[in-house]
Order: sequence, then structure tokens, then C-alpha cells
Amino acid sequence: MPTVRTSVTETLGRCHQSAGPSLKTWDSREITELLTVYLAAVLELRELGMGLAFKLVLGPAIVAALFAGLLGARGETIQITIFEAAMAPQIGAAIVAVDHDLDPALVTLMVGIGIPLSFVTVPLWWHVLKPLAP
Repeated sequence: MPTVRTSVTETLGRCHQSAGPSLKTWDSREITELLTVYLAAVLELRELGMGLAFKLVLGPAIVAALFAGLLGARGETIQITIFEAAMAPQIGAAIVAVDHDLDPALVTLMVGIGIPLSFVTVPLWWHVLKPLAP
């Protein structure tokens, strides 16, 4: 399965070759092909955003609401549980997903962007979890 970057590069290359040395206007087939590749890129970014939002924000918030809010849990153990839920996507899980061909481009983007992004979100979660200390 080609990546979005490969698809864009190939599509632009084909459109450029068909234009030749002159500045020909692109026909509707070429424009449709470029729009299709663009929409695929937008959908991939949407999936990436939803995945990272769930992993870094929504997932830990659900764990916190369930344990601290609903069950009234407090202390170091619940802090660690929520903090671990807020950690970046795992490289090990990404390797397994890529080995099984589960959208390798999306998986590698989740890890590659999720780890640096977690340098911002994890300290924020640490401040949120301070009131749960014993």
C-alpha cells in the first residue's frame, strides 16, 4: 500500500510529464487524481489526530473519571495508573501492528509524533494528578 507522500509524488510527476515543456493546463482527470490524493492525506491526518487525542488526552481522562471520580480512588497508585495511561504510544505495539500490515504509515506517524507530543501532555497530566496525592 503506497503512502500518501509516495502517491502525491507520483501524481505530481505524472501531471508534470503530461504537461511537457510547455505550461499546459491540467485536464479534469489530473485534477481529480490530485484531489483524491489530497483527500487521502486529510483523512490520514484526521485519523492521526483522533488516535493521538484518544491516547494522550481522552483515554487518561476516562481512566481518571472512572477511578478518581466515580470510585473516589486517591493515592500514589491511582496517580501512577492515570500517568501511565497518558504515556506516548508504545514502540512495541507499533512494531507488531506494522508486522501485521495494520496501516504502517499511520502507526509510524502515531509513534513518531506521539512521543514528542507526550513531552507536552505528560507534564500537564502530572499537574492535573497532584490533587490525587495522599
